[in-house]
Amino acid sequence: MARKNSRYSPEFREAAAKEVVERSRTIAEVARELGVVEQTLNNWVKKYRENHPSNEPELSVPERARLKELERTGPGQIARAGTKE
Repeated sequence: MARKNSRYSPEFREAAAKEVVERSRTIAEVARELGVVEQTLNNWVKKYRENHPSNEPELSVPERARLKELERTGPGQIARAGTKE
């Protein structure tokens, strides 16, 4: 059985998750600023997104196209894509 951890209030957890979801900040950045473990904040963000699915902004058509392009190229080619040969 999971233990009940009340070190952080529900309000604190939600505010931290909102920083990531609504302000598009990284989990690492917010976790460092608040002094919490990244995985802990990641769990809070996941739960927040499950409870507030409409708060996640939709991608625009150009953003979707760019995402597909990045998924196709792979991590090794992303850095080289902007360089001229």
